[in-house]
Amino acid sequence: MNETTHHRPVVVGVSGDQPALLSYAVGIAQMLDSPLRVVHAYAFQTDTVDLHTDRDPGAILREAGQRVLDEVRERLAAYEGLDVEYSLRPEPPAFALLTESKDASIIVLGTDDVGWFDRLAGANVAQRVALHSSCPVLVVPHDLSEPTMNDIVIALDIDNVLDDALDFGFDLGERTAAPVRVITVLPQSADSEERNWRDRRLRGFVAEWHKRFPHAIARHEVLTGRPADELSRGRTPARLVIVGRPNQPHRVPLLNRRVAGSLLREAQCPVAVVPEGHRD
Repeated sequence: MNETTHHRPVVVGVSGDQPALLSYAVGIAQMLDSPLRVVHAYAFQTDTVDLHTDRDPGAILREAGQRVLDEVRERLAAYEGLDVEYSLRPEPPAFALLTESKDASIIVLGTDDVGWFDRLAGANVAQRVALHSSCPVLVVPHDLSEPTMNDIVIALDIDNVLDDALDFGFDLGERTAAPVRVITVLPQSADSEERNWRDRRLRGFVAEWHKRFPHAIARHEVLTGRPADELSRGRTPARLVIVGRPNQPHRVPLLNRRVAGSLLREAQCPVAVVPEGHRD
């Protein structure tokens, strides 16, 4: 997150009545001093269509989508001075949000609490957007309504460090005065020599980024186990987990797309997936 992204909008994707998610997105927008953009995409949501009517299904979907945004507008009216705009897009939700990501500072989404049939039908919107977005994507558990930033974990692969994830986490820590923990996870088979070498490397990265963000409070940890387990529900009860996402196919870090996907499904806290090179 750099100066050029501060006033790009925080985009929140809504699929229906999601007051907690809206409240969380408002908090993020206020934290980043950015406008809020509420997006609802209505294409292919056939559960809202009465297939036995003679009316145009597209018109029915538009009306249902507009009702969603009208309800959001009523909820957000309570926030005085909030800079907010609304977008109703006649597209599949994931496609619409990926398009929005090109001009957003961050996208805020709820978790994909859908069954196996809906996943097969492509309803896992949050995971698809997080793994392909042009900007960071913050996926929030359904019961969280406030962005409490008092413990930020950056999941780092020492062999394939992604600067953008570190920048994002340290910048957020500096803005909120939240402590930042930079963590790498080694396999159980790692010996003490490897652990000590990676500990020194991790300490060096923390020291380097502390020079860039001198007001951030940061420390490092080396853990052993399965990355998704340790970061989602193991010994790191974080308020936010940040994971980098490489864009080049030949780069396959320990914390790769599979781990990010596992975190999005399993974490009990918000997960931010930060793409490499999104600031360019």
